Amino acid sequence: MVSGSGICAKRVVVDARHHMLGRLASIIAKELLNGQKVVVVRCEEICISGGLVRQKMKYMRFLRKRMNTKPSHGPIHFRAPAKILWRTIRGIKIYLYDLVFSAYLLYNMFADQAWRGCSARLKVYEGIPPPYDKMKRMVIPDALKVLRLQAGHKYCLLGRLSSEVGWNHYETIKELERKRKERAQVAYERKKQLTKLRVKAEKVAEEKLDVASVVFLVCCIGGSSHFEHANGKLYVSGRWYRKNKGSPYVPILVDRLGYGNFSTVQSAIDSIPSNNQQWFCIYVKAGIYREKVKIPYDKPYIILKGEGKRRTLIVWGDHYSTSQSPTFMSLADNVIVRSISFVNTYNFLHSYNRMAPAVAAMISGDKSAFYRCNFVGVQDTLWDDQGRHYFKACTIQGAVDFIFGSGQSIYEGCTIKVLGGGFITAQGRDSPNDSNGFVFKGCNIFGTGLTYLGRPWRGYSRVIFFKCYFANVIQPTGWNSWNYVGQENQITYAEYGCYGPGADSRQRVNWMKKLSLQAINELTSMSFINSENWIQRQPI
Repeated sequence: MVSGSGICAKRVVVDARHHMLGRLASIIAKELLNGQKVVVVRCEEICISGGLVRQKMKYMRFLRKRMNTKPSHGPIHFRAPAKILWRTIRGIKIYLYDLVFSAYLLYNMFADQAWRGCSARLKVYEGIPPPYDKMKRMVIPDALKVLRLQAGHKYCLLGRLSSEVGWNHYETIKELERKRKERAQVAYERKKQLTKLRVKAEKVAEEKLDVASVVFLVCCIGGSSHFEHANGKLYVSGRWYRKNKGSPYVPILVDRLGYGNFSTVQSAIDSIPSNNQQWFCIYVKAGIYREKVKIPYDKPYIILKGEGKRRTLIVWGDHYSTSQSPTFMSLADNVIVRSISFVNTYNFLHSYNRMAPAVAAMISGDKSAFYRCNFVGVQDTLWDDQGRHYFKACTIQGAVDFIFGSGQSIYEGCTIKVLGGGFITAQGRDSPNDSNGFVFKGCNIFGTGLTYLGRPWRGYSRVIFFKCYFANVIQPTGWNSWNYVGQENQITYAEYGCYGPGADSRQRVNWMKKLSLQAINELTSMSFINSENWIQRQPI
């Protein structure tokens, strides 16, 4: 291989435009001798150093050379640019063989035989005829005029020289090239348009695939889907979102198809005035809302109401950090959410992604309640951060620490689905004087793989499972002390009245607490989170 030539394919098409004749011919000759097949196009635009007048005088002297005894034996005076390049390559090839085989007999024997093989591997053309106009063409940097001819030096085009010495097709080739470029430009513009359409179609298809996967996987939790399709769009009939007379809240309708007050949930939240003291109910029609939703600190008294946790979904896929990734973030007090699914798709739909914290929902406000909601993720699905929270008939699924935080929460009648094993809870109680903890009442735990019921995120972690069903997915030891080995006496992990194949407590860790009936009643009573009766005062 000639250094810098760039030739490496089985057959290459070289665009000879603005290449120096001698350098181009020498490189191609060496490649032909190495067995490379070469096609050279646009030979009429090859450059020759020196002005046109000087080159024409030299060529006219060459035309006068002839064999006196038998002129038909040569030399043959080619006038077409392609044939001039062909003859130049042949001469360089013979020169190379003359260097290698100095003995005359060896030269005659091998040079003629080599050229016959090389000429079969070489094709030269004026213009760019089919099918080479549809093939990828290359240049040879070592022969380019811009790199090899000093600035300011004169040069002429081989096609112009050929037309001056008797080649009659220069204008014809120029006209054919003009038409070819026009066709190529039209084809290029069409290709750009098709590429743009393909990229757009791929993006739409990927979004639809993600949406279809979310719908399918979420619906698998609770049974068949209730989606109806009309003209390829999710559609639901009904007028449940209209305000009733005497309603204690201001209604706002969100419809992603544009038939409501807003088309996104976040824009509806942004429309609520700061520091409001009146309840606002945001009705979210069925559909997939691909957005991140945040209820800020200064917007309490908000109700989010969907058409069903398998019909109204808020979906996103952030994962850069735990605090940045939540699909839904509620920072305000007095928030109620009903019948909505919150999904973080990062690991849930894309299992090939590196496992990372990808939060579906973060709840930091006080006096927040969730009814028949769905929280979908893999690692750190539900961040029950702080405050008093009530989860009723919700579905939570994940694999690693997928219910975590320092909230003071009761999960009543919830479904907890384990995806491949790990840890269900990672509660973060910091002090024995803190009142927070997680209480699971009458929950159903099932899934795949083996999982621990919890591990401590902070030194005084507290988690209670009360009258829950455990499928055969619970590790026999039940609990893990994680980074608090030797401090297990500070941790409050307890099970009471649980049943099912995973509820056998005979192999549980010996530091699992055996709480008194009074302590159990205090922790599992609604007064654990509802001492001010804030749940009864909610307008639901």
